[in-house]
Amino acid sequence: MAGANFVSASVGKVTAPFHELFIRGIFCNVFVCMAVWTATSESNLTGKFFAILWMIAAFVACSMEHCVANMFIITSGLIAKAHYLAEVGGDMNALAHLVHSSVDGLNSLNVGSFFVKNLIPLTLGNIVGGLFFVGLVGFVVNKFEMKKD
Repeated sequence: MAGANFVSASVGKVTAPFHELFIRGIFCNVFVCMAVWTATSESNLTGKFFAILWMIAAFVACSMEHCVANMFIITSGLIAKAHYLAEVGGDMNALAHLVHSSVDGLNSLNVGSFFVKNLIPLTLGNIVGGLFFVGLVGFVVNKFEMKKD
């Protein structure tokens, strides 16, 4: 019944408000960019591994969301929803009981809501987080060293 967890998680992801997903996307990409940045500052493989591990573990533990990760999770939820819906004979109420979700939430879990209500706000948030909060700050901090070279 692992697919049921994907369905309920996907319902939560496509029914969250725009501003919440946008902010989660910003902070997620800050963590991801910092993982890459700290890993490049390490010289040995063990240091790189732990630099990435702690940053990614932090973004997962803080419930941040990344557009690429959601491409896997929500797609798996859509496939599992179709599988379990066929298993219960097309009865949405039985499916809602099976996956511990509401019928309205299950109805909102579709490809259109995945793109419009999840992927767009997360992608915008990921861009803002990586570009402005990490990239621009890193550029401003290091611009004097860049002029020396």
